[in-house]
Amino acid sequence: MLDAEYLSQTQVVFFQKAWEGQSYVGIAIATGYDHGYIKDIGAQLWKLLASFFGKKVTKSNFRNVISGLSHQLPSTEEPLDSVNSGKAHQSWDEAVNVVSFYGRAASQKWLSQSL
Repeated sequence: MLDAEYLSQTQVVFFQKAWEGQSYVGIAIATGYDHGYIKDIGAQLWKLLASFFGKKVTKSNFRNVISGLSHQLPSTEEPLDSVNSGKAHQSWDEAVNVVSFYGRAASQKWLSQSL
């Protein structure tokens, strides 16, 4: 597994800045490193990611490669009716804030009992 512990701190910062869409020059300015050094860090990172993912990875395609592969991962979500109300594993951190549920009395009841 590829983990941040296998990346240098500079590679981690580079990855974050590149994910935000910053250019090599922008990353160099933001980090205080020389533009050539940042390009070398990028080349090392793309090679490492290409080896890990088994696909060519570049600055222009790395977001698509990572996003595309995330859709191929098996789902860890259980169907709603199989979740034990006392042991729900569903994260509601990003759930839609809905004031009213129309025609969803059963769902509303289940949610109120689960919380």
